[in-house]
Amino acid sequence: MRIILVIAFFSLLVLGPTWGQETLPNCSPEARMFWSECIGTEIDDQGNLYVGEYFNGRKDGFGEFTFNDGIMYIGEFTYGMRHGYGKMKWPDGSYYEGRYEDDKRNGMGKENLKNGEKYIGYYKNGLRDGHGELEFQNGDRYVGEFKMGEINGYGVYSYSNGDIYRGQFLKGHRDGKGIMLFSNGVKYIGLYRNGMKNGMGSMYKPNGLLHKHGRWKDGVFVGVSHN
Repeated sequence: MRIILVIAFFSLLVLGPTWGQETLPNCSPEARMFWSECIGTEIDDQGNLYVGEYFNGRKDGFGEFTFNDGIMYIGEFTYGMRHGYGKMKWPDGSYYEGRYEDDKRNGMGKENLKNGEKYIGYYKNGLRDGHGELEFQNGDRYVGEFKMGEINGYGVYSYSNGDIYRGQFLKGHRDGKGIMLFSNGVKYIGLYRNGMKNGMGSMYKPNGLLHKHGRWKDGVFVGVSHN
């Protein structure tokens, strides 16, 4: 799946955008409402700066928008909104690069944050949503589904210590059916809730023999044990 995501994002970089293929004249000094098919510069009441293409008096085409707090967007606009391919950069070095729709992240994109997180995958209405890959600063890595900005659905979480969990997540926690493969060879197959073993589950020794089978509560085995 990682290969598919990388290929898809590379295609996004290659196919879009089509900036700079056509040279437009500078907009005339007359009122902005008449600017069309030209390059203009505008500073709004909040001190935000836009330099780029206009059509029928609105930002439309390729442009650079610098917010008054130093955040910068470079990319495509439609009807005055970020729409198409673009890159948003923050003063702390964080950035997002990918698709926008109606001023929000929508579609394929990638994100590098100051805290060390790196994400590549899908967005919906500005949030991570759909299939994606997330790498954490501590070396943990998640590949799977996201919903409304959170890890949600089926996925594979690889911990920096070598443990691997495959299964269901809910709001960032292991929740539902899952399999935990510990770095020492021990394996758990069963139910999780709120990130801990809850419900029926089986623990297996490194040699594959059953160690415990029964009910778990908040990570503690409370059922019948088989040694």
